[in-house]
Amino acid sequence: MKLVVIIGGTNDPSNAETLAKAFIEGVERVDKKCEITTFCLRDMEIEHFTLEHYNKDAKQGKDFEKLEAAVKKAD
Repeated sequence: MKLVVIIGGTNDPSNAETLAKAFIEGVERVDKKCEITTFCLRDMEIEHFTLEHYNKDAKQGKDFEKLEAAVKKAD
């Protein structure tokens, strides 16, 4: 199984990060083969969504593209 964990908390440390780590530890106890990719949004540069982003040719930025690719590969 492939999971993506997205941490939205902006503080360091954050409650969201604490909860995400507990979730990951629980998953790893149950499924040793699970591949988990974690993204912390405070460490990423993702621009604000605009109507231009509906255009399939619009550039989303490297961080968004990495996140999008990981989500598409996840179960």
